[in-house]
Amino acid sequence: MSETFQVSATERGVIRLFTVELFPVSNLEELGLAGYLVEGLGIAESDVAPNRMRLNSLSGHMLIVLSAAFGGKETTITPSAPLKWIGTYTEEGASIQFRPLPSEGAKGVLDGAPAKPPKSDARVGGMIAMYALIFMFAFVGLLIWIAG
Repeated sequence: MSETFQVSATERGVIRLFTVELFPVSNLEELGLAGYLVEGLGIAESDVAPNRMRLNSLSGHMLIVLSAAFGGKETTITPSAPLKWIGTYTEEGASIQFRPLPSEGAKGVLDGAPAKPPKSDARVGGMIAMYALIFMFAFVGLLIWIAG
């Protein structure tokens, strides 16, 4: 009797392990299959610990299928011989730690509004020139109206 697995289109971080003729477990040397799952694939040690002896006693060839193998498409997997399902594991999420920043430059008070950068000299000069041109246009227009 074979297992059937549903893979959703949004699945991320799930790793399925099968025995098959793909890569020899002996390539993992002293790390072992359990060590590779934890160190190489980021599965939590606590998830692997109950099966550590069984995983490390496996021999032959393994197939490790990551969620990314399905390209974000919903899929149903029904493995058949020579595939034999060994287990399904989930990658451990990155732990988030909030620590104070080491630099003194990171200290200060936020007032809620982002600080505006100072105006550059080129921008100030351009604004003065624009206002001067507007004034001259209005002045020439006034002179033409008076002369007319």
